[in-house]
Amino acid sequence: FTQSGPYANINNTEIAQLCQRRTQPMQQLEFETVEESDILKLLKTIKSKAAGSDGITLYMLNLCLPHLLRIITHLINYCILNSVFPRCWKIAHVIPLNKIPTPLELRDLRPISILPVLSKVLEKAINTQLTNFLNLNRLIPCNQSGFRAGYSYATGLLKITDDIISAIDNRQAVLLILLDYSKAFDTIHHKTLLKIIHSYGISSKATTFFKNFLQNRQQRVVYNNKKSRYQKIKSGVPQGSILSPTLFSIYVSNFQNRLKYVNSHFYADDTQLYLPFSPTDVVGACNKINRDLDLLLKLSTAHSLKLNPEKSKAILFSSGHVYDSLISNVNISLGNTKISCSTEEKNLGLTLDYKLRFKSHISK
Repeated sequence: FTQSGPYANINNTEIAQLCQRRTQPMQQLEFETVEESDILKLLKTIKSKAAGSDGITLYMLNLCLPHLLRIITHLINYCILNSVFPRCWKIAHVIPLNKIPTPLELRDLRPISILPVLSKVLEKAINTQLTNFLNLNRLIPCNQSGFRAGYSYATGLLKITDDIISAIDNRQAVLLILLDYSKAFDTIHHKTLLKIIHSYGISSKATTFFKNFLQNRQQRVVYNNKKSRYQKIKSGVPQGSILSPTLFSIYVSNFQNRLKYVNSHFYADDTQLYLPFSPTDVVGACNKINRDLDLLLKLSTAHSLKLNPEKSKAILFSSGHVYDSLISNVNISLGNTKISCSTEEKNLGLTLDYKLRFKSHISK
């Protein structure tokens, strides 16, 4: 996990302008208390089996639920009414899992963050009300499909693939850019996020809840029954949290509206830009894409997010007889780094090839 957020070069003017442009909803969001029946429903949606820092597992909680339901409901409602998040629920245990059979370096490990079960109950109660408010007021763009009811990674894949096929049927070519953010969830700047949240029409009291949710968080690594010292988290939204994907979607929600030329689709921090164009105007298409990439780079930097050009990729889709003549003229750059163009790339779990035949994906 990185701590770059507090030290990033935040553009407060850019953030202020983004917040001012947003149309305020007719009614502000105030979080409401929940009933015992709501807590029961929320617990049924939690799948985690591991114990958090408090040692309580979901199995233990369900076992004692007939005796604890009233107390848990009171505790959750106290947090909602007073805009607080218990400090003991802000402690994460980070468990490194192997990406490969024999890991040799840190990059061969995937950190999994385990949070207390009760913290997830409170987060789910808040997230349900928050997402209902966002959807009712259409505050999240339709091309952001991450962690939303009725949307999934498949929503984006189907939309993009269908647009590419339609363009090729109309004798056009398409450039698809798959952008990579370096540790996007970990670099979110707290003050900037809170400003954006408040600009959505979320009340001062509700915004205070998110402030308390983000502040004074700690984590430690647990590996082979050994535990590291606790480390304070000064930036980002917590890994493994229920609220974090929704908060990230809010954080970047205005990015799509600022792009002038390209189509875009976001699935949490997976960002895809694509542009259909006439095969006779590949240079003009690249110029348009590069302008929007420059704009997105500026917006990302203003939000303390770091785009990684080395891990970002491009794919050119076209009919076979013009592909070779087009690919030699493709020139896409992010900052001062050229983005390489490949014949196939993995996109949200699907291997896309430049002919859209999916042979590589099927063979795997």
